[in-house]
Amino acid sequence: WGMYFLVKKEKIKMSIVHFNGFWNTVLILLLLFPSLIFGIYMILRYRFTSLWDVNFDFMYWHVELSLVMAFIAINHFIQRFNQYLLQLKSFKRK
Repeated sequence: WGMYFLVKKEKIKMSIVHFNGFWNTVLILLLLFPSLIFGIYMILRYRFTSLWDVNFDFMYWHVELSLVMAFIAINHFIQRFNQYLLQLKSFKRK
């Protein structure tokens, strides 16, 4: 949140569009790579038993990085909640 306020107050030479783009990219990458790919891999291990021989704790990293993604997503939603409400109000008027 500190970086968000610094960008809003123009203390950091970054536009709010670039700031949002950065965090949207982080969310997409955390959704696709650790959560989705590790989850699919763990499902495929039951079909292809040779995948159990890989010495990597997929469950640990699947859960940890999903928690990071969830934390960022909650902050992302809280920052944009007013914008969401404004969109709903304009939708009801039409």
